[in-house]
Amino acid sequence: MISAISIFLDIFNYKYINNNSLFLSLFTISSLLFIKRDKNYFLKLVFLGLIYDLIFTNYILDPFIFIIIGLIIKFFYSFLEEGIINNIFILLIVLLFYIIILTIFLNVFKINIIDFNNILLILRHFVLINIIYVIIVSIIKYKWYYLNLSHMLLMVIIWNLDLKIKYMNH
Repeated sequence: MISAISIFLDIFNYKYINNNSLFLSLFTISSLLFIKRDKNYFLKLVFLGLIYDLIFTNYILDPFIFIIIGLIIKFFYSFLEEGIINNIFILLIVLLFYIIILTIFLNVFKINIIDFNNILLILRHFVLINIIYVIIVSIIKYKWYYLNLSHMLLMVIIWNLDLKIKYMNH
């Protein structure tokens, strides 16, 4: 679901946002953070990579890049908990790897020669909007967790106030 919405948002962004903008999206790449890592995880990545490739790049490379990104995501979530800060951290690594792999491919096949010194300059066009996107999706995805956490915090505060009131009455 998140990936489908991400593809539509990427299409919209591709059509209506200037390529020199600091708000270029890679929402579909960002959505890989939220795909359930089950036994069909890599099959989902290949399928999504094929769709992404057909719509945007036509290099037949994205399914392989998506698998590499999936391995990176799986590696980091093996020792990090899912959460907004960790999602942003992993997003930055994923975006960097995506751009590096794509740059290598474009340079090797001389499709579009990109200077490796410009990778960070290229990355800056994608970082801001994708971080905002990951924050929004994380909040939506984890809202029940945060609601339950705030509910527990509220219960602790009420319990603490109740103890203080009982203590003051004695």
